[in-house]
Amino acid sequence: MRYPMDEKARARLRQAQQQEAEALAAVAAAARKLSQVQDKMAAAMARHQDAVDAAELSVASAQKHLVSVSGLERSSTLLDQSLTSLRSAIRSAESDGDASPARLASAAHRGQAATPD
Repeated sequence: MRYPMDEKARARLRQAQQQEAEALAAVAAAARKLSQVQDKMAAAMARHQDAVDAAELSVASAQKHLVSVSGLERSSTLLDQSLTSLRSAIRSAESDGDASPARLASAAHRGQAATPD
């Protein structure tokens, strides 16, 4: 790299380097802020996902109780849910203690049994 011999040229170069360093520092600060905000969002989403999972577990438990009280066919009618999908959801809830509530609920809506991964 050649260095300017003229003092004005060297001053312009120093000024450009200073501006470049300041701009680079601003980018780094913005990237740190973005990372902090993303981490905060991920934590909030995880908290809310726990609440969603708990609610889905509550629905699955309530469906199972309804079936025990009213029977499968009547529960299917009351819930406006196909007999097959309700049966699958109840079977999954009974047999798969490790099945996630989200999978149970989605299986019930799709009319499929949730299977462990």
